[in-house]
Amino acid sequence: MIKEYGKNAILDTVDESFSYIGYAIGGKDEGGYYVNNHLTFSVLYNDAEPQTMTKGFYMGEGGVNVEQTKDDDKTDKYNIVGFQVLPCSVESDVAKLWPKGFDPQECGSYKKQYVKPGTTVNYSYSVYFEKSEVTWSQRWEPFLHVRGKPMHWYSFLDSLLIIMLLAILVAGILMRTVRGDIARYEQGPGEIEREDTGWKLISGDVFRTPPSPGSLVTYIGAGVQVSACLFISLAFMAFGLISPVKRGALMTWILVTYFLLAVFGGYVGVKFHIDITRSRDGWRLIALRVSLFLGGIVISILTLLNIVLGAAKSTQGIPFLPMFLLFLMWVGLSIPLTFVGGYFASKKEPVKYPVRTNQIPREIVNKPTSVIAHPMFIVFLSGLLPFGVMYVDLYFIFSAMFEHLYYYAFGFLFGMTFITAIACIEMSIVSTYMILCIEDYRWWWRSFYAGGSVALYFALYGLSYLIFDSGLEGSLSKFVFICYLAIMSTIVYVSMGALSFAVSYVFVRKIYAAIKAD
Repeated sequence: MIKEYGKNAILDTVDESFSYIGYAIGGKDEGGYYVNNHLTFSVLYNDAEPQTMTKGFYMGEGGVNVEQTKDDDKTDKYNIVGFQVLPCSVESDVAKLWPKGFDPQECGSYKKQYVKPGTTVNYSYSVYFEKSEVTWSQRWEPFLHVRGKPMHWYSFLDSLLIIMLLAILVAGILMRTVRGDIARYEQGPGEIEREDTGWKLISGDVFRTPPSPGSLVTYIGAGVQVSACLFISLAFMAFGLISPVKRGALMTWILVTYFLLAVFGGYVGVKFHIDITRSRDGWRLIALRVSLFLGGIVISILTLLNIVLGAAKSTQGIPFLPMFLLFLMWVGLSIPLTFVGGYFASKKEPVKYPVRTNQIPREIVNKPTSVIAHPMFIVFLSGLLPFGVMYVDLYFIFSAMFEHLYYYAFGFLFGMTFITAIACIEMSIVSTYMILCIEDYRWWWRSFYAGGSVALYFALYGLSYLIFDSGLEGSLSKFVFICYLAIMSTIVYVSMGALSFAVSYVFVRKIYAAIKAD
């Protein structure tokens, strides 16, 4: 009651209530703390439809025929299609007060059962059955109702319009600027001498190996793996291919998909390692780092969370067996598949760059004189627009996670995730081009940061939600929130960063392949 604890009831795989999960065990008013000691269960049912049963098979003229029959059992059979719980606080003994049954409408007309020293609390319940027109196949529809659908649509269409305008703007700027630069460079040395500035001058350094290439390709490999998992899972959920009736099916699907896609993550990580370093040496270490990076972070945070919850004697932690199976699948399935993907990538030749890299690095002359002009400021500012795209959906997601609400707007979530990725890619291309234009060839990490910087705004919004909107009380609840926020922020960072880098990498290769460089 003080910490707003609640309970959740399930009847025939159906949760109680149609909007909120669970019910409060009590509350507080001007009289003090009270306990909900009487529960009224309202069960909605419908007549069970006759089922078709297979009796056997026999050979006929057309091949194998199936003999089927209807279930002709005349006994009454019903299906539970709905379930609601009304908690009530009543000081008197319900059985004595209403010997013929409790009337839920009378709940608020009697004195509540306040919690006082030495008080005996009588617990009771009553059950009402109500016939419903809802069929067995429709019983989950009340739970799948999308909250705030108009707001979702307005946000989606607004974000789509912004992204389209940004795409047109980016395409216009790049076509005008890049094509103009290329045309001038193709006119010959005389024109270049008259305007000896711009991204063309760093062609001999633009593909120079960046600092910490092993860490960069590790992030890229892990990022594309989790990105593919997210888009595939969201697509299946958006099209209704994952049923909410089967509890745990969604999480099982996501985990299995992620582990199987480890072969993809290993391939991409090792391939970028070969392309960037121009060497196959150390590909096994890269594959190991890709397999351990994101999975290690998630499992470490979950283990820490379980230890803290166990010390607090909370039942909200992940049980030992599921945690052990998760670790076993990670070690026995994900890590080997990462090495399989890395092995196939190690057989590939490095990509051929359109320009040669100078032996001596070029000095970076145009250094920023203010914070606003600094490339890193441009990079982190790039995440602001993609965050605006996902802002509305974040509110509903956090509400569903921490305010006992259902979330089933997976169609909107899939669309918003796709648009956010496009926005991150577009902003990364723009920031990369701006960095090259000031004759700074250190674009590798910055193109990754430009897309991954949306995770910074994601984390800041999560913290603001925790402080101002969540209503969570107690350090333990806040610690749980922060742990899950850290996991989600890390996933957003590596996924959006990897996608942005991959497209910026292609962009840089294309523009330098289009000019005549010595």
